[in-house]
Amino acid sequence: MLSSGSQVAEWQSMRGDWVEAIPIIHTGSNPVLTTNKNNVMNIKQLKESIANLPDEMEVVLQKDSEGNGYSPLEGVDSDAVYIPYNTWSGDVYSMGWTSDEADMSDKQWQEIKSKPRTLILYPVN
Repeated sequence: MLSSGSQVAEWQSMRGDWVEAIPIIHTGSNPVLTTNKNNVMNIKQLKESIANLPDEMEVVLQKDSEGNGYSPLEGVDSDAVYIPYNTWSGDVYSMGWTSDEADMSDKQWQEIKSKPRTLILYPVN
């Protein structure tokens, strides 16, 4: 059950407890939870979540978990590394950058480049 008419803000489980900021994909009248218990989705989970959707369906990104803004998806970058500050935000580094462009020493940059790649979805705005 969604609260406050928001498309993503909260979800009430069958047990009646509230879980905040769980992203939801709307497929008609049936919202589909899209993440694991850590609120982090991987490629496999994304593919499973959208497997039955029409190929022509537009993809729109939500600004935040409260639905405070939306923008169409413009593109993707699969050659990047995400370094989180906390459980909800962080920095992204393109692997095409040099250590100078990343504003790091060569040693720091090599450490970043050794991290697993992350798929980055970026909006039009």
